[in-house]
Parts: sequence; structure tokens; C-alpha cells
Amino acid sequence: MRARHASRILVMISEDGASQATWQTVQQSENWQRMKAVQAKRVHVIRIGPWYEYSAFNHDLIQSQMLKVLDTLSRSR
Repeated sequence: MRARHASRILVMISEDGASQATWQTVQQSENWQRMKAVQAKRVHVIRIGPWYEYSAFNHDLIQSQMLKVLDTLSRSR
């Protein structure tokens, strides 16, 4: 699995109960725990909402999210 060697991971998770339960299960799995980015605490959960609607407003939200992630990345170096 190539993802195992990723230095960072961005994860989009829906807010519904089933998705949240699946996310909890994934986080507890051995495969997830073995990933380099997980061990280094370099997993970034981003809100799913703005990614599924094509509008200027949502593009602004996406840019804001990514700027926050990039800011976090630059501070962790």
C-alpha cells in the first residue's frame, strides 16, 4: 500500500453517523496505525461540505480550509 509511506494525509469525512463510525474503526485499525503520517500525527481532517458544490462561495471555503492546512504544515517543520 503506497499510502502507508505518505508523509501527510488529508481525510474528508461526512458528518453522518455511519461515516463517523467508519472513521473511528479506521483509526483503530492496525493498518492505519502503521502509516508513517499517522505515527507522525500528520493527518488532517477537512470538512466535506464545500467540496461537493461548485460555487464561488464554496471555492472561498475550500481555499480557507487549505490555507489552514498549509499553515499547520508550515508550523510543524
